[in-house]
Amino acid sequence: MRFLKPIYRALGDLSLKRKVFLVIAIPCFFLVTAAILISSFIEFHFFKQRFVSEHQSAAKMLAINLESSVSFEDPVDASEILTSLNSRASVGSAQVYFRENQLLAEYSRDGFSELILGDQLFRGTGFWDEVLVINEDIVFENRVIGKLVLQVDLSDVDEFVSTRAKILFGVFVGALLVSVFLLSFVGNLISQPILDLARTAERITQEEDYSRRQTRHYNDETGSLVDAFNAMMEQIERREAIINANTERFKRYFELGIVGLGVLDSNMVWLESNDQMAEILGYNHEDLRSMTWHELLAEGQSVEHKEKLLSMLIGESDQFFGDCWLKSKGGKDIYAMMALRRVSAIESDETQYIVLVQDITERKEYEEQLFKAKENAEELSKAKDEFLSVMSHELRTPLNPIIGFGELLMEDIKDTESKHLLDIMMRSAKHLLELIDNILNYVRIQKDVIELDHASVDIDLVGSDIAKLMSERAAKKGLKLDYSMEVEECLELRNDEKIFVQGDETRLRQIMLNFIANAIKFTEEGRVHLKLRLSPGDGEFTNFRILVKDTGSGIPVEQLDRIFQPFTQLNESLTREYSGIGLGLAICKRIVDAMGGEIGVSSVINVGSEFWADIPVKISTVEHSVGVGFGDSPSLKPVEGAPKVLLVEDDPYNKAVAEKILARIGVSVDSAEDGVQALDRMSESVYDLVLMDIQMPRMNGYEAARSIRNLAADSSGVPIVGVTAHAGLDTRESCRRSGMNDFLPKPYTPEALAEVVNRWILKEKEQK
Repeated sequence: MRFLKPIYRALGDLSLKRKVFLVIAIPCFFLVTAAILISSFIEFHFFKQRFVSEHQSAAKMLAINLESSVSFEDPVDASEILTSLNSRASVGSAQVYFRENQLLAEYSRDGFSELILGDQLFRGTGFWDEVLVINEDIVFENRVIGKLVLQVDLSDVDEFVSTRAKILFGVFVGALLVSVFLLSFVGNLISQPILDLARTAERITQEEDYSRRQTRHYNDETGSLVDAFNAMMEQIERREAIINANTERFKRYFELGIVGLGVLDSNMVWLESNDQMAEILGYNHEDLRSMTWHELLAEGQSVEHKEKLLSMLIGESDQFFGDCWLKSKGGKDIYAMMALRRVSAIESDETQYIVLVQDITERKEYEEQLFKAKENAEELSKAKDEFLSVMSHELRTPLNPIIGFGELLMEDIKDTESKHLLDIMMRSAKHLLELIDNILNYVRIQKDVIELDHASVDIDLVGSDIAKLMSERAAKKGLKLDYSMEVEECLELRNDEKIFVQGDETRLRQIMLNFIANAIKFTEEGRVHLKLRLSPGDGEFTNFRILVKDTGSGIPVEQLDRIFQPFTQLNESLTREYSGIGLGLAICKRIVDAMGGEIGVSSVINVGSEFWADIPVKISTVEHSVGVGFGDSPSLKPVEGAPKVLLVEDDPYNKAVAEKILARIGVSVDSAEDGVQALDRMSESVYDLVLMDIQMPRMNGYEAARSIRNLAADSSGVPIVGVTAHAGLDTRESCRRSGMNDFLPKPYTPEALAEVVNRWILKEKEQK
């Protein structure tokens, strides 16, 4: 197709008028030529058929007349019949044959020379050279007795063709002349408006007069083109006016801008600058025009700044945003926020740069002060966390023997007065432990460190457990604590099957305990009711509602909105009736929020309050073994088989209370004061369980646990339970990573320690 490119280019350079002419003339020429040729062929074909048919008919009539002459073999009579052909000037000759193609008679027109001779005469009717040969059988009584052969001259056919060709050629030439005239006229109609439009556009370009318009001549497509051109010129005229106005406005903004504005050439030399730029840098406009941008950059620019600026200068990017240090005329470094963008000059294609500079030195100094303040705050927060962790350990450590010995004394002392005093002491100690736990829980939640478990929980068992646990506290105030469980029928669960949900059992217990403890605290008479309810939720989730209703004093309406805020007390005066620091409900709200649920309260003064929490859960059919927590076991359960336990504890009081409890459940105890002694004991004897304190001298509990796991096979697999007063966020996880099997926080009750020992001793026996 390469050879066509010059043709395409030559055609493309023609005027629009000539293109229109060619587009119409060429198809017309071929159409007229094709029409003439087709009509000529058809006319000649029909003329030829008619010519042959006429002479065949004449031959048949002549053959009929020759029947008697041939049958009697009379050449004279046959010759006379053939003379009738004189009336047909086109017949050149005729022959009559009889028997086996013997000539009987013949006829020949003057001046006609026979062209077909011999056997060719008997090949049938057809055109041979310039002669039409017609063969016609002479039949008598249904028997061929001879043959008539006519040779017809084709001069009439040639004359017809010549005449028709002349006529058609004249018609063709006339049609072409008329077509050329019409096409020239039509071409002018199409091209003239476009040429006028082109001349108008050229004048507009030369004179830059965007108010000039083109006159519309016709209502055809060229008229629509003129209308579109005029509409475009109106928009250009309006935009030109807007651009001029914006240019003037930009000039005013450029001079009055609140930030430094400037224009640099391709070599980063100053071309223009506004007054604000001169004020920021301390140079006048003339000084700046003799300087480059690089001369104003202070030493010590960041690597990122240099890389971004270089990237723009070499063409990899069109703009640069960032902060940098600039040198002012007075020698003072200025910290500035800068924007640099590559543009093309309006009057040429030369590269220019627009630069914006804002002095943010004061803001930079303020940010540095804020950063230092943030670092100080983080250090204080870290110190606070460490302080809380240490204080938790130091407060929990002495509480452990107080609560442990107190529980043991409660079983041993029979004197009513002494038992009453001991009960007051125990309640105070447990209340102090509750305050410590609430403060630590709130600190964890404030830092958004809430790790939720997703095990299967028997909520009915948990609810009844909580009710049993808190019923004694309610009974001491003369209150009745009820519990009920409700499942909506639409959930299609059988009444006799246990219901398990996927959730965090510890957190669910914490919510129930806080709700019930709060209800008991503010209820003087009547009852407290715990109700658990399962109902349809959104999608695959089921709504689990925890509802605690009491008959207490109620909460004023104006205080309902802040009841779940931390450190909120209904009565904050020095004469308030109820103790506490106001963290329990705030912790519950944070837990429910983390579970994706809602929490709320409704209350009527002197009637009672209802605290509720709606939590989305998934119903599970897999049973989860529910661990025994604080106060789960009402009495000490002896351990079977007199197992041997290694107690690793450096505090003498905690050591004494643990030995006392273990002795009561029938456990043989060996003691060690730190990790080093523990390893010595492990090398000397075999133990069924190790109770490991964490914070100890010489070797702490984590190191000791890892060392035990590296001992010989007989001792390395012994169960290790971490026992510590540390309540840090990662204490339980640290115990697990060091190789411990379980975790028991201090202070613990005798029942809690007994339960842990029983559970691991039993599991160890099952494995053996």
